[in-house]
Amino acid sequence: MTRYRPSSYGRRKSSYRRSSHGSISMSLLCGLVGYVLGVKYPDGFYKVQNKLSHVEGFSGVKKFLPSAPNTSSQPRQEIERRDISIEKSNIEEKRNFVPSKSVSIDKNSFQVRFSPNGGCLNFAKSFIDNAQNYILVQGYSFTSELLAKALVEAHRRGVKVAILLDKSQPTAVGAQIYFVKNAGIPVSIDYVSGIAHNKIMIIDDKIVLTGSFNWTLNAETRNAENLLMINNADIAKIYKDNWLFRANKAIKFLESNRASYDKNERFYKKGKIKASPAEYSME
Repeated sequence: MTRYRPSSYGRRKSSYRRSSHGSISMSLLCGLVGYVLGVKYPDGFYKVQNKLSHVEGFSGVKKFLPSAPNTSSQPRQEIERRDISIEKSNIEEKRNFVPSKSVSIDKNSFQVRFSPNGGCLNFAKSFIDNAQNYILVQGYSFTSELLAKALVEAHRRGVKVAILLDKSQPTAVGAQIYFVKNAGIPVSIDYVSGIAHNKIMIIDDKIVLTGSFNWTLNAETRNAENLLMINNADIAKIYKDNWLFRANKAIKFLESNRASYDKNERFYKKGKIKASPAEYSME
């Protein structure tokens, strides 16, 4: 005797089969993607996997995903290669800095100025005007005509002047890089992965000007900044050593105008033009 079945039964059964096949296919696809991600990005992937474990339906897919690796079973050579790579990275990081030093100095060796409108530009200019042997400049932003002209005048009276600037300066509005370069002052670009954020002048083996104060008119008239003068030979030597260290890694700036720089910008970015260390000998 044939049992009666509603006509919809066949459709439900067919739909169930398609649904089952679709779920299996989706599980296999998720498992494949999960396996690839688990191999390439194990740490991040397993964190995501754990967070999804409570989601309805995830348990059916989870059986296709790779289990978290046991790092203790990783080949020793692989672990050693990773450790060596980290060590090399740390060594390379240390090579980019002059070691820090501590120096005891007399409290009367300091002077400080603040802005806005604290006379910082004229304060810095007074030390440039009295320089006898050399002036080393580091700057992130250098747009002050007052200081640029004072440095050129010092250069013309026989004071050795050299400048290190951030990579933004060749294209910065109002930058004095071309003015001082065309006056004969050697200029280099201090290329780092971030920015060359130093604001420093070292003068005659004894004077250091430093602080948050950029060599700009905005720093004088609009910003809240500080400028510290340190009169100490030991500290000046530390700053000078770091300046020379950065200069020997910098790229010599050769362009006389913006159009020339735009044409050759790729050479600077690729580090094809290097500054000569001998050029910055201040002896």
